Amino acid sequence: MGYNRVGEKISAIAAALLCFTAGATVGGILIIGGDPFIPDKGVNFNGENSYAVVDDGTLFDLDTFSISAWVKMRDDSGSQMFVNRGDYGGLFSLYYFDPRDRYPDYVPRVRMLVEHLGESLDDRNASYQNPPINTWTHYVGIYDGQHVHLYVNGVEGDRPRPAEGRIDESDTPLYIGALQPYEGFFDGELEDIRIHSRAVSAEEVIDIMKGATGGSLDDGLEAHWRSDGVDVENEIWYGAFEGAPVARYYPDGKAMIADRKYDGYKGIWFALGQVTEYGDKYSGGLGTYTANHVPMAIYAPEVNKTFFVYGGSRRGEKYLLAMASYYDHENHRVPRPTIVHDKLGVDDPHDNPSLAIDEDGYIWVFVTGRSTRRDGYIYRSLEPYSVDAFEMHYLGEFTYSQPWWVEGEGFLHLHTKYSAGRELYFNLSEDGKTWTEPVKIAGMGGHYQVSNQFGERIITSFMMHPGGSVDKRTNLYYLETSDMGNTWRTVDGQELELPLGVEDKDGPALIHDYEAEGRLVYINDTQLDADGNPVILYVTSTYHEPGPPDEHDKHDEPRYQKIARWDGQEWHRNIVSTTTHNYDVGSIYIEGDLWRVFAPAEPGPQEWGTGGEVAIWESEDKGENWVKTKDVTRDSQKNHSYVRRSVNAHSGFYAFWADGNPDVDSEGNPAGDIKSKLYFADYDGNYWELPYEMEGDYAEPEKIEIPDP
Repeated sequence: MGYNRVGEKISAIAAALLCFTAGATVGGILIIGGDPFIPDKGVNFNGENSYAVVDDGTLFDLDTFSISAWVKMRDDSGSQMFVNRGDYGGLFSLYYFDPRDRYPDYVPRVRMLVEHLGESLDDRNASYQNPPINTWTHYVGIYDGQHVHLYVNGVEGDRPRPAEGRIDESDTPLYIGALQPYEGFFDGELEDIRIHSRAVSAEEVIDIMKGATGGSLDDGLEAHWRSDGVDVENEIWYGAFEGAPVARYYPDGKAMIADRKYDGYKGIWFALGQVTEYGDKYSGGLGTYTANHVPMAIYAPEVNKTFFVYGGSRRGEKYLLAMASYYDHENHRVPRPTIVHDKLGVDDPHDNPSLAIDEDGYIWVFVTGRSTRRDGYIYRSLEPYSVDAFEMHYLGEFTYSQPWWVEGEGFLHLHTKYSAGRELYFNLSEDGKTWTEPVKIAGMGGHYQVSNQFGERIITSFMMHPGGSVDKRTNLYYLETSDMGNTWRTVDGQELELPLGVEDKDGPALIHDYEAEGRLVYINDTQLDADGNPVILYVTSTYHEPGPPDEHDKHDEPRYQKIARWDGQEWHRNIVSTTTHNYDVGSIYIEGDLWRVFAPAEPGPQEWGTGGEVAIWESEDKGENWVKTKDVTRDSQKNHSYVRRSVNAHSGFYAFWADGNPDVDSEGNPAGDIKSKLYFADYDGNYWELPYEMEGDYAEPEKIEIPDP
């Protein structure tokens, strides 16, 4: 294992002390009952991008456990993970905590931390101050179901912290030397890492520190890694005993390979927490949320498959997984979906993914972040037209991702930054790895946009947030570019100088001044008609809260689904239907003279909650008049929400959405179960449920027969 006896290094003074004490410290090592062992080498982590990972985190779903490791830190600036599962403060972590960039007077500590136990982080961890650098130190973190303990060089470093309960079950991977593949990197060496499924005794702590094996130390030993188990060439860290878990080890940093499959199509349930008499501002099954995540499905005729992404959940919990899959039109089946990115405890579908396919057939998944608190991630499939495995190519700040691949050019990526409210930006990349600096498009206090692509032409429509308030979103704007963002023009061809600011609020990009009418605007979709003129689908309302119109003082106008259409000379605005919620998001399809809207705009079982029953409206006079032609869903148990359009939509996978019960209690907690299923419909409005549970590698979606009216 690479240990040297250091008894000969004991100074005469220390040797004398040993005659009179039960233990002494030599070179940072507390000696109790004999000579210690310390490593002469360990497994190196560079503090920048090195890490090791065990993908099957369920191996470490334990009622009680102990984590031990020899640690030699090279640098003590910034928090660093030794062994970890979950996000900051989640599941468990044996790590070095250093927040001095925010709190200069803080004394750094090594911590053993467990999830959710106690009122604060200080109540959830046992810790030890001033860990040494460039010195081998042995740590053992223990959770016995009642208390959290931390031993440093054989002695308990802090009082036990009371922590009664069981840590949540999870399939989150176990990371060594990092919080996850993107942050919390350890700078130094680690050796003799062990995980027991029990609380080891104080005597066993000493034996582990000495490098002992066998006997009682084998009881409950779930994992054991030593430096002699590293295969650098193949990037594998083998366990120290037969059948021990194997870790993937990336010494020089390697993009995370996302290839974990999941056992079914489980959508994310979410509630914003802004509860009124008629429920939350928005809540329910939001796997295909938001309208500003574009696109979420693309048909690839080369392989006759519709690829799609969505916000999944872990075992139907409030836990977000960015998922990717496809529908095989020829065989009428779907594979087990792939977990492209585990958000590690985030339950917010604002971090849902978007999708792109480049000219070589590679699948790109843009996993959005959320303001400056959570980064966004960009992944590319390892093989063309495949969702079996993805490699991370980029990490950075972006929200509401809308990536468009322009053949021969690369990506034009429309997105949002929280620079001064939710402001609109774009940047460019030829390879998805190296990106230009973002260019601001608009900043009038904040915006949401919905875009689309037609060859080199990229169009976008957006509203504004007066004073930065999303609850006052209003007005309707339009811009487009045909030269990768070098110039941006209005619908009638006027070139505009970016960014648009408050002084441009009433400028040439404005379609209609809804602010003057006291109306709010919620954009759903953006399209071109047969003449190449833009058409925008959106909802208008006079209030941001849910509920019937007559319940709101001075707000007696219903919510409307509307379109705005340009005829080559001017904008026209027409009503498609009424709807029951501001976030009843649908999609518009324009095929020659036939215009169609798929939307959850009919009242659902949770009448005033997000979503409803899905129906189809059609127009044959360029959107002037609309007629409902079919109820797609009827007599559902839960509302359907966020009906999304596939790019280049195939008639067999025409629309895509999720369901869920949006009802919440007065605290914003679920009033019903949070199971959310995913669906798709064909051109005619027949629809299928994606398999919530899967036993095999593939399954056929189940067609849903709706009852007669």
